[in-house]
Amino acid sequence: MSDLPLPFILTLGVSIVAVILTYIDMRRRLKQQQQLSKSFMKLVDTLREELKLFRGQPKRVSATK
Repeated sequence: MSDLPLPFILTLGVSIVAVILTYIDMRRRLKQQQQLSKSFMKLVDTLREELKLFRGQPKRVSATK
């Protein structure tokens, strides 16, 4: 490996570091998106439960006629 020119070695090293940093960033973003999806699913479940409760209430008759 001593016969490789220095610019090639530096370019290869920088490329490897860039690939590793990109991978770490993609993993972080994926985890954030998964947490956001879970939060939205909890919100949807809560809204469904509230809708069931709302539909189950008797209708009120308006007394102002």
